[in-house]
Amino acid sequence: MEETTTKTINIQPISKGKRLLVFLGDFFLVFIFSFVLFNALVMPVGNLITHHSERSKDSGDAAKAQYDILYHHQVMHYENSKDIYKYNNNVEFTMDCYLSYYAFDDGDVLEDRPKLGHKNENEVLMHYFNDLKDNKSAYLFILQSFNSMHPYFNIEGTNISLKDEIKSNVKLAFFLPGDMSKDGKTMLTNLENFFINAYAEVFKDIEKYDLVYQGSSYLVNKKIVDDYENYYQWQLVISSSIAYLLSVIVYFLLLPIMNENSRTLAMMMMKKTRIGTNSLYIIDKTENITNAV
Repeated sequence: MEETTTKTINIQPISKGKRLLVFLGDFFLVFIFSFVLFNALVMPVGNLITHHSERSKDSGDAAKAQYDILYHHQVMHYENSKDIYKYNNNVEFTMDCYLSYYAFDDGDVLEDRPKLGHKNENEVLMHYFNDLKDNKSAYLFILQSFNSMHPYFNIEGTNISLKDEIKSNVKLAFFLPGDMSKDGKTMLTNLENFFINAYAEVFKDIEKYDLVYQGSSYLVNKKIVDDYENYYQWQLVISSSIAYLLSVIVYFLLLPIMNENSRTLAMMMMKKTRIGTNSLYIIDKTENITNAV
């Protein structure tokens, strides 16, 4: 009589915790795959198709042209040649120039910052509204609005100066910043906030009426920069969506088809297999794809 051997298969339902681990594992692996696909294939191909290099160069040239227009009209200043096209650094230095105009006397000089001082070009707000736009009332209105809350300025017609107490405190910020009192720091902060808000009004006016230098328009160059930024944002959105969609198709459709038990990579790593609910059989590839969708 021939002996028969019986093979026993232990089938146990996967716990909720492990099911969650499989789900998180799949999600993480798809994310990693889409990230690699985005950087290695989708984005480079998208950049090539949309001529990204040419667009980027045109945008960079337009941004530099904007700065050149502002420098020519003395609406913005830069301290060092290395910072010539750095917006935040230049706004901060322009603010220092403005404050030094009112805080310094004619003979005051900072050796390490020679551009600061009581020089007409450092009063950029008055220069823009009075000289470039011939609109003295606009600047006076901005100044008087601030003065109504913080009476720091002496305003007599077009003659404007800081009050002595305010001037001495602001001057300390440049020469002996460590000696400033708490009130002095508060005064300086209020003046800096005033300048930032007033300087914003300058740019609003430029964006409305334009500035031109050697045939180059600030607004035309701004549109080139804005168009590039909009294009690049959409490029990122579309490329990342394509990369994710391709990752999902490969991971949840192609990969299960290519392995014997129709499992995802996370299921393989955790040694889990799906079976039918009404009878004991391993789910075939077609059913697995249907369940994934």
